[in-house]
Formats: sequence, C-alpha cells, structure tokens
Amino acid sequence: IAEGTIISTSIGANLLITATQQADPKTIIKIDNIQITSSNHLKIGRRIYADSLTPLVFEAKASNAGNHITETKGTVTVSKKDVVLSVQGLLPQNIISKNIRQLLDVNGNKSFVYKPSLTSFGWHKINIIIKSENTNSSNSIEVFIFPAKLIIGLIIAIVLAKNIFKFSSKSVDTNI
Repeated sequence: IAEGTIISTSIGANLLITATQQADPKTIIKIDNIQITSSNHLKIGRRIYADSLTPLVFEAKASNAGNHITETKGTVTVSKKDVVLSVQGLLPQNIISKNIRQLLDVNGNKSFVYKPSLTSFGWHKINIIIKSENTNSSNSIEVFIFPAKLIIGLIIAIVLAKNIFKFSSKSVDTNI
C-alpha cells in the first residue's frame, strides 16, 4: 500500500423486526393484478385472447394489507380443464406492512413466461398462489389460447388463392 493511502470498510444490514404478542401474527396478502404483458393478446372487456404460436408473458403484484411483514412463497400454475400444464415457483420476498411488491420468478425475473404448444386451443387458467406463515392468497385469470397467426395466414392464403383463380379464369374466358 502506498504511503498516504487510507483504507476504510463498513458492513451494514437492514433488520425487519415484528413486535407482537402472537407467535405468528395475522398477515393479509392480496395478489392485486395479473397482467398479460406480451403483445400477442387481445383484451375485449374481461376476456383475454392470445396466440398459441408465441410465448405468453405476464406479471403480477402482491400487496400486504396487514400490520406485519410477510414473505411471498408460492407458485404460478397454468392449467386447462384442471390439468396443470406449467408450474413456476415464486422467489420468496419480504413485503413490509401496507406495501406492494412485484412478484418475481425463481430466477428473479419480473415476467413469467408460458410457452403454449402449437395445438393449444381453449381456455387456460393462470393461477398464482401465495402461502405465508398463516395466510394463503390466490388470484387467477383465464386466457383463451388459439393459433391466431396460423388462422390469419390461412385466411389470407385462401383469399389470395380465390382471387388468383378468379382472375386466371377471367383471362382464359377473354382469350377464347
């Protein structure tokens, strides 16, 4: 170390302390809103329609309406007719009293991704369940998944083929 050099270090930590007369104080967790953030969806009123050829990306937030800190432990499932198609874990995070926090997947990403199969068709349920020390909370939305790009491409191809056939038959008639 060079002469006149000063080295300084410090260690700090935040402590979240709950003071209560109960061993496990009542917590109130609410999963506020599950929002589809990918561009491959259409929302009409309360109904959501999504394309099955591109991944479905969604986010959610949880709020702690109670007076004590709590932790978000839980799962995100995507199911169709009560058959679970995908399970993703939630990253455990502390939510302080009267606060809202973005839910994260186990890798720390704020977006959850579900990749439907090519043959996915019908209503799918996205369900988020949080289980804390003494409170459970869940919220879900339903999304109708269908191969929208494939159907649109097929309609365009049929219209083009019909027009080409119509024009080619007219040109054959005028040449006779």
